[in-house]
This record gives sequence, structure tokens and C-alpha cells, in this order.
Amino acid sequence: MKTRSLVSHVLATTLAVVSAPGLAAAAEHGGDHASFGWYIANFVVLLVVLGYFGRKPVTNFLVERKEAALVELRAAESARDDARAKLAEYEARLGRIENEVATILSETIQGAEAERDRILRGAEEAAERIRGQASLMLEQEVQRARQQLADEMTEAASREAAALVRQSFGAGDQDRLVQEFLAVRAKQL
Repeated sequence: MKTRSLVSHVLATTLAVVSAPGLAAAAEHGGDHASFGWYIANFVVLLVVLGYFGRKPVTNFLVERKEAALVELRAAESARDDARAKLAEYEARLGRIENEVATILSETIQGAEAERDRILRGAEEAAERIRGQASLMLEQEVQRARQQLADEMTEAASREAAALVRQSFGAGDQDRLVQEFLAVRAKQL
């Protein structure tokens, strides 16, 4: 119904637009209105014939064009909705990635700090072991030096005593010691 009304309005407007310059030209040149009337009648007949035979193809063309435009519009809306969904998905993934990066960075920092603490503890333990070993070695060296000093002092004392005994011990002292030894031995037997 709307299409028929639209076609009749288009025909009426076209007739008015086409006939107005022709009427003005005929009035100006003093031409015959009857011959101009035939032009208009021919034009009207042409429009009626075109309207009768062309209305169906034009209507079909317009309907198909409308349907194609609606299909394209729906496809564009669907593509827009898909693009919005993808955008939302990408934004969500970006948010998750930023959180993951922050988490990984935090874990890496914590891991590095834990590794640093472990290395420091290991270094402190190694230093303590080295100190303990050094202290033990120092004590052993002091003990060895003391023992060496005592040995040297004993040897020196022995040499001094032997020298003193050689100087003060005579042949009579030796005979007397042998006699005392033999007496003690004889009592024991």
C-alpha cells in the first residue's frame, strides 16, 4: 500500500516538474497549447505504461534492496557485537595479564630475596665454620708450640742436669750407688 502511494506521488511530482518548463516555453513563444497538450498526454501515457509494466520490477527491486540493506545492517550489528565481545575479552585478558605480571614480579622479588637470605645464611655459616677451624688450628698451634717449648726445656734441663752430674759425680759416687743397688736387689730376692 505504501509502495503504491509512493509511486503515485513520484509520478505526480515528475509530471509537474517536466510540464512546468514546457508550459512556460509555450506561453513565451506563443505556441500552440494543443500541441503542448499532446506532449503532456504522451508523457502521461509513457508514465502510465512505465508505471504499469515497471511497477512490479521496481517494487521488487526496492523490496530486495530493502531486504539486502536489512541483512547488511544485521550483519554489521552482529559484527559490531562480536567486536565489542572481543574487545571485552581482550580487556579482560589484558587485566589478567597485568595481574599475572604483577604476581610474577612479586614472586620473583620474593624468590630473589629468599635466595639472597639463603646465600647470606650460607656465607655466615661458612664464616663461622672458618672461624671455628681457625680457632681450633690456633689452639692446636699454641698447644704444639707449648709442647715444643716444654720438650726443649726438658731437653735443656736434661743436658744441664747431665752436665751438672758429670761435673759433680765422681768414681766413689759410682761405686757407692752400685753397692746400694745390689743391696736393694738382694733383699728383694
